This record gives sequence, C-alpha cells and structure tokens, in this order.
Amino acid sequence: IDSQIDEEVNLEDEGDEDVYKSYLDLTADDIFGLEFASENAAYKFYFTYAKCHGFGIRKDEVGYDDKHNIVMRQYLCNKAGLRDKKHFMRDDRKKEHRPLSRTDCKAKLRVHLDRQTSKFKVVSFEEGHNHNLCGSNFVQLIRTYRGLTFAEKVQVDSLHAQGVVRAEVIFQRFGDVLAFDSTYKKNKYNKPLVIFSGKNHHAQTVIFGCAIVSDESIEAYRWVLESFLNAMSNKQPKAVVTDGDGAMREAIKQVFLEATHRLCSWHLQKNVCQNVKNNNFWKDFKRVMYGNYTPEKFERLWNELVERHELQDNNWVQQTYQKRFMWATAYLRDNFFVGIRTTSLCEGINSCIKSYLKRKNTIVELLYNFKYSLRDYRYNELLSDFNSFYTEPVLSMSLPLIEKEA
Repeated sequence: IDSQIDEEVNLEDEGDEDVYKSYLDLTADDIFGLEFASENAAYKFYFTYAKCHGFGIRKDEVGYDDKHNIVMRQYLCNKAGLRDKKHFMRDDRKKEHRPLSRTDCKAKLRVHLDRQTSKFKVVSFEEGHNHNLCGSNFVQLIRTYRGLTFAEKVQVDSLHAQGVVRAEVIFQRFGDVLAFDSTYKKNKYNKPLVIFSGKNHHAQTVIFGCAIVSDESIEAYRWVLESFLNAMSNKQPKAVVTDGDGAMREAIKQVFLEATHRLCSWHLQKNVCQNVKNNNFWKDFKRVMYGNYTPEKFERLWNELVERHELQDNNWVQQTYQKRFMWATAYLRDNFFVGIRTTSLCEGINSCIKSYLKRKNTIVELLYNFKYSLRDYRYNELLSDFNSFYTEPVLSMSLPLIEKEA
C-alpha cells in the first residue's frame, strides 16, 4: 500500500509542462479532464486512487461503437447499490443473511473516448462517499485488493521478523482474563509447553506468549509467571483459568496477587468420573457447579448431594469441596471471566499448532515455528475487525432500533 501511495500522477498544465501529484493530493479538478491511452489505463488509475484512499472499486457500464470498440467505461465504488429486497423476504432461507456491504454509495469515475486524440478522457467524477473509508491496515482485505505483490510480501516478512505486532500491546487490551495449562509437550526434550491465552473483542482466542518449563515445580512456574509479568509491563490479570495443577496453583497465588483463580470445569468433570464411579453424582455435581445460586443455597444443595450419594468419607469429594471457591459459580458469579470456564481454548491452540511443531524440534526450532502459528490467530482478529468495520449485520426483526442498540 505504501508503495502505491508514494506514486504520483503526471498532470499537464496549460503550458504543456509536466506536473506531478501524489494520489492522496489529487482534487476533483485535477481528475476532471485526465486522459488515458486505453480504458484499461483508466481502470488502473482509479484502482490505485481508490486503494490509496481506502475503498474498493468495480467495473460498471460499458459503451461500444458500431464496430464493437469500447468508447465509454464507468467504474464505481464497490459499495454502490443496495442488495435486492427479495433476498430479505425469502421464506425458504436455510442460511443466515450475509452481512451487508453495500451502502448505495455514489462515488464513480466515467471516461469517454475522445475521437480527436484517440484517448479516454474523464467526463464524470463523483468524489464523495456515504461510508467510512478504510485505513491502511484494512485496505488489503477489500476484495478488490486481496493478494500481495512480491515487494509487499518482502515487507510483510520483514515486519514479522521485527515483531511489529507485539504481544505486550495485545495483553494490555485483552489480558484481564488469562487461561493456560502445561499438558502439551511437543519437543525432543519432553518439557511442558505453557501457552498463555485469552479472548479478544470478537470472542476469539488470542495468544499472549508461551514458555517451556524445565520441570513442573512451584519454583519453575513462579519464574515463568514472574517473567511473563515482566514482559507485559507488570499488568496483573483480573482472573486466571487453569487445569488445577497443584504447583501451578501455588505459583499463581504468589505471583498473580490480584487475580481470581478458576479451575477448569471440564477437568473437574473428568476427575468426577475417575474418582466417583456414580453417574447420578456426576449429573448432580454439574448442576451445583454451574447453577447460578447464592452461596447459602449452594451449601445446602452440596450437603444434600453428598448425603444422598453417601460420600461423606470420600477423600476426593472432601478435597474438592475445600476448593469450591475456585470452581462453583455460586462463588465466582460476581467475577469477570469473559465467558471462559474451561481451558478448552488452550486445547484448541494445542490442536492448531500441531501442524507447526514436531516432536523432534529443538527448543530453538520449537519457538521459531511457534511464531508462524501466531500469524493465523492474528490474521483472524484482523479479518474480524475488517468485517465489523466494512459490513453491517442484516436486521431480521421488525424492531430495527432495538436490534441496532443490541
């Protein structure tokens, strides 16, 4: 994009002297009367002009002479027009409406063939748009401009090598809730890989960082958490979700002093099945764990549950009850967890990075390849940001004002 913005247009003044202007500095007066050797040259001009200003274009009307030569061409902003109303009224719809991308924008460029000069001349130009124009970070996602030139690919690789998108910036925005576990091992040393993750404003998984620990001791985990905090400018998370490892739990208590620690509900249910061979208890346990009760009601239901299944002497049940402040919704419902109740997003990350990491990787190779898996997650966020900016959801109720507020 930057290479396009630096290009200039050759304008001829009344003295036939060459005058050059940046695409960003062109006015409507400059564009009126421009001449091009072909209609394709006119398209390339409007293509570059639109890319520099943050909108896409598409070809529209075309006129021919009696020999079927093109004598007129019109190009529109790609937000011109509106979706046909018949698509909103269908009763047999099986899929959700696609977000609206057209706003009936009137911006356009029209060229006519001048018979005397045999050149295409601008005869109509509408500069204004009825929508926001994209910034340089979104332009490459507009359908018209998808794909990279060789020079742009080199620039992207250079930016990735310099770490332009810094994890610290992402953590400052979305690091209030942190999820991680240490169950994944994908290196020749068989050392646990800890991935710190959370959710962004699109409820998508974001990765803040990773670490390889020498052993699963309190000291090792404490060092990892302290190093992570130091890298993130000592921003303390408000909540942490983990799989319940004892050493990790103690390290969190010592380092994340402001965080509410929540145990992964999926791991708890798995432990129920392993430690209490009773299907009915499992169902009742889920009910008291997820139920939006007051603490008093939870205590009453828990006592009834233990008594009903005769588990008063079960060590696992007693130990789990002692940790109820870390897993029962009754004690956690006033805390913000951005919808995270399990470490399943960590499991999802582990599944995704399998294609980048191999068991024979050394630690250096593992961390180098791990960077490539980050690109997928960061691109997903960029694409969602673009879709939120560039499109609008289809309102499907008869209460549009309420839907917009929602």
